[in-house]
Amino acid sequence: MDELNIVGKMKDNQKEPKLTYALDSSGKMVHISNVKRGLSCDCRCPKCNELLVAKLGHEGGRQAHFAHHKGSNCYGSYMSALHKLAEQIIEGEKAVMAPAYKSIDKQKLSFEHVEVEQRVERKDLQPDIVGVTSNGLRWFIEIRNTHEVDEDKRAKLIESKITCLEIDVRDQTLENLKSFLLESTESREWINNPIYDKKIRDEQYRDETKHREKYSQNKDNKYDKIELKKCGLYCGINRYSGKCIYQKDEPFFENNVEYVFCDKQRREKDKKESSKNSVPHIIANNQEEPEGHYLNSDFNQQSIDEPGVFIQEEPECHYLLFDYNQQSIDQYLVNF
Repeated sequence: MDELNIVGKMKDNQKEPKLTYALDSSGKMVHISNVKRGLSCDCRCPKCNELLVAKLGHEGGRQAHFAHHKGSNCYGSYMSALHKLAEQIIEGEKAVMAPAYKSIDKQKLSFEHVEVEQRVERKDLQPDIVGVTSNGLRWFIEIRNTHEVDEDKRAKLIESKITCLEIDVRDQTLENLKSFLLESTESREWINNPIYDKKIRDEQYRDETKHREKYSQNKDNKYDKIELKKCGLYCGINRYSGKCIYQKDEPFFENNVEYVFCDKQRREKDKKESSKNSVPHIIANNQEEPEGHYLNSDFNQQSIDEPGVFIQEEPECHYLLFDYNQQSIDQYLVNF
């Protein structure tokens, strides 16, 4: 829908709010309370640029506002005022509140300087605002009042790896606009955010590097680095977490292969204990169990531990485990 259609729809359905901000002689948005009465205000309409008169009203009377000096069919001045005032606020405050993005929480972006309606290399990606942070990163900001960022422009922003935030001001007033831009995260969307994507990747890399360094030292030969897809061949699976019972921390990637560090000493210890003190599984359907599949049993502690080392692969089965001391039966799902 083009701007003329939008304005026409607004005319049909609602009366435009009174204009309380206008352009002064220097081109800045100024509030009605800071100007002289009538034509002495020397202000112009932010949409059609025609002369305005300041109607200051009186106490208990009508709301102070700007009006066109002569009869005018100008409609949409309020939306234009919202757009220009939003640009002026962000430029003056050198900040804007940004919404959350993936694992990064909402935060106020602070800029070293702000460019408003400045030309960029690609004319088809002309932004309303460009905020530049202290590290030299550029953040495009689009103010939506009549036009949204369409699919074509969105695709170009993504293709060009440009970070862009769109802020919808259509439901705001000129009076609350400043707090909306600087304190709220409502009505705004990340069109594209390669800056945050890189930050997330860098944090993941640092975490993974720290993780690898922690276990790679491995001076006492305590840990094995095992391909995650092969881990189940060596170890048991914790039925609550779904992870290997000897797994340390989270998996990590090296050369596109997913690995996990395994507590080798604990695994070897459990393997030895399993060969000494073991009791066969009792199969739920009372069928004979294949040889070589055992659960660790600690008769001194009167308990049955989690699965230990399994000698061969077996399809998923249901087993009943007897606790001879408590005279009870528990059912476990064991994955191989």
